[in-house]
Amino acid sequence: MLKFYEKLDEVIRENEKNYYKILAFIVDEIGYISDETVKYIAEKLKIFDFTLEGIIEYYPKLSRARKMDYVEICIGKNCGVSMPQRKIEELEEKTGMKIVERVCLGRCGKQKVVKINGEIKNYDLEDELEKILLKSKKIRS
Repeated sequence: MLKFYEKLDEVIRENEKNYYKILAFIVDEIGYISDETVKYIAEKLKIFDFTLEGIIEYYPKLSRARKMDYVEICIGKNCGVSMPQRKIEELEEKTGMKIVERVCLGRCGKQKVVKINGEIKNYDLEDELEKILLKSKKIRS
């Protein structure tokens, strides 16, 4: 998620007065606009949240509901995951899911974990992770 916020900061800097472009970037990246990101942008731009809410309601593309699967992979030291960026990109391409790296998903030391739309699953090998993601995709289709 850190990489997402780094990219978001850059988009905010480049489009300081174009709120639509900033919000569209979020939808393109993660598929929806969360309360967390609205507050983050409002703080960065020193504007009220409701300014952004009005724009979100006006434009159909700017969705508050998730339209795609949201996958978080723990990359914390206790989970022991050091997945190369190319592997994450490969999994995104194979599954059509957006995968976000998180430092902790709250299951430290248990096993490698992935969170799919809020549901936590354990895995040992990258192949298992791919199977879990593909199975989750089939269930939702």
